[in-house]
Amino acid sequence: MFKKACIAVLSILAACCIFASVPPVFSQIEDARAAIAQKDHLQALRILSGISEEAAPPDTYLYRGIAYANLREYKRALEAFREGFNRYPADPRFHSEGVAFYRRTGEIVDAKAQLRNALIADPGDVYASELLASLDLSDGNIGPALTVLNGRGQPQIATILDNYSLTFSSSLKSSALAFRPGSMLHLNEWKTTAARLKATKAFDSAGLELERSLEGETYNAIVRTSKKSNSPRGFLIGVLKGLPVKTTYLDISNIGGSPVQWTSKYRWDSARRRAEGQLLIPVPLPGLLFVELGGVWRSEQWDVPSQGRFQYKSSGVRLNLKHIPDHRLELGAGLEYLNRAAGKTGRVLLNGRFRPIDGKYKSQIRIDSFLARPSLLGNVNYTGGTIQLANRLVLSEDRSTFFDVSVKGGNTRGRLPIEDYFMLGIDSETVDPLRAHLAADHGHYGRGPMGTGFVLVNSDIERRVAALPVLNKVPVHGELFFDAAKLFDRYGIFPQRGWLFDVGVAARMQLPDVDFVVLYGRNLREGKGVLTAYIERRFW
Repeated sequence: MFKKACIAVLSILAACCIFASVPPVFSQIEDARAAIAQKDHLQALRILSGISEEAAPPDTYLYRGIAYANLREYKRALEAFREGFNRYPADPRFHSEGVAFYRRTGEIVDAKAQLRNALIADPGDVYASELLASLDLSDGNIGPALTVLNGRGQPQIATILDNYSLTFSSSLKSSALAFRPGSMLHLNEWKTTAARLKATKAFDSAGLELERSLEGETYNAIVRTSKKSNSPRGFLIGVLKGLPVKTTYLDISNIGGSPVQWTSKYRWDSARRRAEGQLLIPVPLPGLLFVELGGVWRSEQWDVPSQGRFQYKSSGVRLNLKHIPDHRLELGAGLEYLNRAAGKTGRVLLNGRFRPIDGKYKSQIRIDSFLARPSLLGNVNYTGGTIQLANRLVLSEDRSTFFDVSVKGGNTRGRLPIEDYFMLGIDSETVDPLRAHLAADHGHYGRGPMGTGFVLVNSDIERRVAALPVLNKVPVHGELFFDAAKLFDRYGIFPQRGWLFDVGVAARMQLPDVDFVVLYGRNLREGKGVLTAYIERRFW
């Protein structure tokens, strides 16, 4: 018994000697973490410097990088993170913790500058390129981030998460995805996904995050969305934004918890009453199919030179289908039925949008066509359409400065009802802006620029000048514009005016989905000025 006790005591003493000879690495790591928490970053570095490179676990380099970054020693921080990444490439924290740290301290701009300098010195620096991509993603700059990662054959997607959940909360979001697990995510695929999610109008925002998976060689894609809600503030904005143009807007989001959206407006101008409503129903098929079902009622005063004054009344319904196969392409087709005082009109509608270039320079082609036939529950026979080539040059991303030029033309065949003529000028909700001309004269249609065909050129320089402290810091853009237009009327109902030229200045408030514009325009041909306001659907 005595002999066994002696052996046990000797074993314990031997073990103590062995453990005493091993550096207390994990204790040092905990001490360094505590020093960083107390903002004693120099002490943390002193503690970490006592850990030998052979015994250093990943946390050594992680906390060394954080300590240096807290001391604004970004070059040394980068070196520490890089060394840890090179020694432990499967540990995802060197990216995720680095991004979280820079976001928390607000030093993203300085960190990005340091990373770009590192890549200039060594374009093959894997860690610097991936961390820069991670910072760009966290900052919402998805394009540059995926460009960097795609150049390295990344990101290979392991899992797609819905707001950090493994299960998608609705088939709507999963149907909108243009990428799948097991493949590389390209910028075009994310832009297509974002365009589809935006088109549902079910979300206030949609973003993307990437994080390294546990395997370290692949990434998890996190689709972040925030669902639209129906708030008193939102309803108030709908009422207020249309007051200057005698219009009230009412939108209801995600009706009964479904992805169905309702948009409507009522123009209560006594001479131009108009009510419109539309249901937007996204169908959760692969790539999503959008069903738009709407109705319209109009009671308007018209004053046409060759036909005198009359009141136009109509009601109608419209069914339209839309699909977004790619963020550069949008296709639509539908049917419309109008019951007018002068008869009935049934029309087929075809439309499309194509963006051939989508970078700092953007271009967009839009085509809208219509075909009315007696066989479509009507008694009229005509066709027509418009085509528009719009261009935008981004002069400054930081200051939101743009130069826009748009050329649009339209033409028709057959005997058009007067209310279906092309109408240029400013209306309460403007489609074809000729910005020193009004579509209605003293509340009556028919006196503004109208024709069976037209050419319209819009050009402007736009720059963000302020953000309103109310309404969640709504951005306000200043604008200088020049417009030119020529109209044609093969029936001679409206007098030919030659080319029209307008110049002016405008202030544009960017509300959700629309712009509220106040402008002063000068008609150079007639020497007349116009001070007015209108609502415009956002083009870009």
